[in-house]
Amino acid sequence: MQLVGDVGGTKSSWMWKDHSGGVRQVRLGPFHPLMHGPEDLFSLFSDSVVWDYRSDIKVVYYYGTACNTAASIRTVTEQLGRVFAQATIEVYSDILGAARAASGDQASISCILGTGSSSCVYDGHQIVERIPSLGYLLADDGSGADLGRELIRAYYFGLLSQTTMERLESFSSMHRDQLLHTLYRHPSPNRQLASFVPFIVQQLDEEDIYVIVRGAFDRFIQYYIVPYAASKDYAVYFSGSVAWYLRRVMAEGLKNHNLQIGKFVRDPIVELYNYHHG
Repeated sequence: MQLVGDVGGTKSSWMWKDHSGGVRQVRLGPFHPLMHGPEDLFSLFSDSVVWDYRSDIKVVYYYGTACNTAASIRTVTEQLGRVFAQATIEVYSDILGAARAASGDQASISCILGTGSSSCVYDGHQIVERIPSLGYLLADDGSGADLGRELIRAYYFGLLSQTTMERLESFSSMHRDQLLHTLYRHPSPNRQLASFVPFIVQQLDEEDIYVIVRGAFDRFIQYYIVPYAASKDYAVYFSGSVAWYLRRVMAEGLKNHNLQIGKFVRDPIVELYNYHHG
């Protein structure tokens, strides 16, 4: 029995085939090696249906955020080994998962736009070039966290229309002290910032919201795609809910840079499951 996981900063998705041959899928909480403790990964499974299959699972394919260093891979591998003692553990970065899910064995520029953001050049088998991921404090342009931050800044800097401001106040409390307290005390501020994305999606036809999204996506293209000059003939593929729901704006930006549009994948878990069971 094989378990495939796509683990991000907001949620994780898991798929496996049970004893009857049926494919099971479950959505659990997030795990980030730099923001959560090792016990958090263990507890992710202990209260889930996956726990009932732990002794039957022989291989775990884990694609996760921040799994791009030896230290983070070792941490995740060790904690998964505590749960799935009989299994071979294979830990990969989320960007490799995005590439495999979106473009399969086809060479591409593959990107993630979810709570965070990243990109790479993928040769159909492995990552051959990658812009460094610096996290939501220093980068993550175009991500849910970035969009939420830009929306909040626009609200307090008076860059939103009166209509948009009133709608935002109905969507979420915008009392400054309360908002800052929540953001700076929240265990995952990037997730809190990304929680404003549904509002942005709903209000995308408003010019002030469109400007925020287009600006964030233009920065993403400039910093995360354009530098891959040698791979400019590759199509650009996207994985993640932010890219999916705002794909119209991203497609406009790609066309303006004469970049080929590949495919947008909302949730890569199904494609990753098929990749390992194809």
